[in-house]
Amino acid sequence: MPLNLAVPSPSFRAVLEIAEYAGHGVTVARFETVRFPTGAMQVWELTPHTPASAHDAAAALVIAVFLKGRGIDRWKPMPAGFEAAAAHYRRRAAQENDRRAKPVATRAEHPAVAA
Repeated sequence: MPLNLAVPSPSFRAVLEIAEYAGHGVTVARFETVRFPTGAMQVWELTPHTPASAHDAAAALVIAVFLKGRGIDRWKPMPAGFEAAAAHYRRRAAQENDRRAKPVATRAEHPAVAA
């Protein structure tokens, strides 16, 4: 009887890549989700799984995980700390949402038509 070897989903492969990047003995200490019109982005802070007294903020890894639909689209390591990375994506989301919220000019309001 042949084995049915399922091909891992893109999200599963991304989680494996993140685990390989972070190494053994880390856990997601905190995360924040930022919504965009085309999906969502999460900032994850990965820290060593050790008692709080031994926690070193410098040892934390920060990654950005881009979600589309119900899965992970892509991810990337962040050079900044958790707060700076989360603030960066909150600003980008606000800019993108403001840009998309501006109404489109009607034919009568368009400067080329009105002239």
